[in-house]
Amino acid sequence: MTPAEEIAKNKRRKPYRCARRTQVKAVWDCRLRELREALRISVRDVAAAVGLTAPCVWGVEAGRDPQLTTARKLAAFYGKTVEELWVPLPDAKAPEPATMQEPPRAATEGA
Repeated sequence: MTPAEEIAKNKRRKPYRCARRTQVKAVWDCRLRELREALRISVRDVAAAVGLTAPCVWGVEAGRDPQLTTARKLAAFYGKTVEELWVPLPDAKAPEPATMQEPPRAATEGA
């Protein structure tokens, strides 16, 4: 039995819902909220069991990219792999890498 199922077994209440959800352009389909709500456990329970803050878990569920260690902790909590929890969207493009731009010449000349 996974840690998430242990908590779900001991707590049978409606999950806490955040009043506002952050809209983020996602490249990945995050399945954390679906799993948590299916087990009927709150974000606070997940955060306490994994060692994260509730806002961190909310952000990841809303589509923010977590650090790899955070993703691994959450995957282990649910008994899944990172690849099972974050599935690439079929029509999403990966973000372009940032490039260095040259400063304007007027700002560098005459100094």
